[in-house]
Amino acid sequence: MRWMILTLLGAAFGGCVSHDYMGESYAPTEHVRVFYDAASVPDGFSVIGEDRAEASEFMSSNDIVADMVKKAREVGADAILIDGVQIVDVGSTTSTSGESSSHKHTQYYASQNGKLHKRHKKDSDWHESSYTTEQHNKVITAQFLKRK
Repeated sequence: MRWMILTLLGAAFGGCVSHDYMGESYAPTEHVRVFYDAASVPDGFSVIGEDRAEASEFMSSNDIVADMVKKAREVGADAILIDGVQIVDVGSTTSTSGESSSHKHTQYYASQNGKLHKRHKKDSDWHESSYTTEQHNKVITAQFLKRK
């Protein structure tokens, strides 16, 4: 059951990647190469900007990188160099629920004329439970590269 809920949450939030790109823009490009190690970047490339892509922690890193490639095409990059992947805390949600359980108690009282009367009184007990869910996002940072 828990796995199904996580899958549904992933599907609901899986398609949304926000980008914080800072750098130069050129005419859009068709092909963007992806590098994961600076030593594997051939000579002749220079950094034109940096991108910070953030998405739900349930989205795969490959899907986020694919979205970064799309962003790189838009700004005219020829390649991207992945700098790192992090899981960041973005907040928490706390849910609290409670319920009342009533108990009837019979009390007796005497009126002014001395007659004994019954009084039904309800007492309530309150039971409460809370749970907190931490919310995390996945952040991938990359340098956008252009051939000189």
